[in-house]
Amino acid sequence: MQSLAHVPAGKAGAPIRILQITDTHLFPDGVVTFKTPKRTVDMKKENYSNETAERMLKILVEKVKPDIVIFTGDIIDGRPFGEHKRSDFVETFEKFLRPVIDTKIAWSFTPGNHDDDGAPYSRKDLLKLYELPCCLSAGAKTFNHTVLVGPSAKECVRLWFFDSGENADERSASESNTHRLISPRSRDIVHSPTSTTKLASVAWDWHISTFRFPNMHITSRSEGNLVCLTLLGTRG
Repeated sequence: MQSLAHVPAGKAGAPIRILQITDTHLFPDGVVTFKTPKRTVDMKKENYSNETAERMLKILVEKVKPDIVIFTGDIIDGRPFGEHKRSDFVETFEKFLRPVIDTKIAWSFTPGNHDDDGAPYSRKDLLKLYELPCCLSAGAKTFNHTVLVGPSAKECVRLWFFDSGENADERSASESNTHRLISPRSRDIVHSPTSTTKLASVAWDWHISTFRFPNMHITSRSEGNLVCLTLLGTRG
């Protein structure tokens, strides 16, 4: 497990506010359909829209004012990139990320099962995303890594990032085994394609509320020192 240096975030004596974004399934610009083994997906008819996701992220950044933004997998969808022989996934991600970069908010990403699904690029290629501005995982050589974040090295929380694997992977370690590494002062970040993606999966008392924007489902969870909003992707 690679351990990265402390990243300053938040204000002394104040809670660290984390905004979690997941499963936006972004596509290459100009793509309107792509084929799966079972059907052809019509982006417009099914209300898939990069523009909607970009607009909602900008609204959330402005309203939530997070100290950190974490993208927990399936942010881009490799299948339309593969079908249309497109490799501009970094540009697609960066365009979506722009509200975070422009406000100089620290962010990171852990891949899901679709970010490289059927893509012309490899899973390792996704590490190029860590080279974008303001990434708190800059320098990471693997998606499995840990980093301290907070106003100082003494007042901080440790984040653990785990690669949940590709669709073809046979996962040898269960989430419960992974969580044994986590202490009460740490937070684990992993994409779980078979259940709700979890941020801070150790036992906490959560208050959960749900909001609906056009074609967007947003869940808010809050507890003493964490606010977590999950953007569950564009849908009708």
